[in-house]
Amino acid sequence: MKVLLLNGSPNAQGCTFTALSEVAATLNDGGVEAEIIQVGHADLGGLHCLPQMQGERPLCVRRSSQRGGAKV
Repeated sequence: MKVLLLNGSPNAQGCTFTALSEVAATLNDGGVEAEIIQVGHADLGGLHCLPQMQGERPLCVRRSSQRGGAKV
């Protein structure tokens, strides 16, 4: 098994990286391969969703280069 750890922080060697490194070391000690990938500066162009009340659809906004994005 391999676990992919995503570092979304713009600071590639910051606290998030340190925490993920600890997780990766623990996984490795247990025989699980782990890899940290830096995505903090990547433009993934995905959706950002906010949870709503139970049973309701989440509010999602497509990230765009224009101010505000588009409600989906």
